[in-house]
Amino acid sequence: MGILASVDIDLAIVDHYLGSMTGPELVVSMEKEHPGLRIILLSGALEVSEELESIDRLLLKGEGPQRLAALVRLLTDENGESAA
Repeated sequence: MGILASVDIDLAIVDHYLGSMTGPELVVSMEKEHPGLRIILLSGALEVSEELESIDRLLLKGEGPQRLAALVRLLTDENGESAA
């Protein structure tokens, strides 16, 4: 997570299943470093655990790049700042 400490980010796309940690674990860690961070969770699972209440949107694998682009537009304005 060292790179995240050195950059200012507004939006993260996080996979639900990671190698050394889970997506929810990463999200909790990222939120401590970046309060207000908008998060899209990418998952192949149709159901996600309740511990993910902090994500902004869920993107199911296979929904395609158009859906991803729509979610990014929804969560950011044209200036790249977090949308309300």
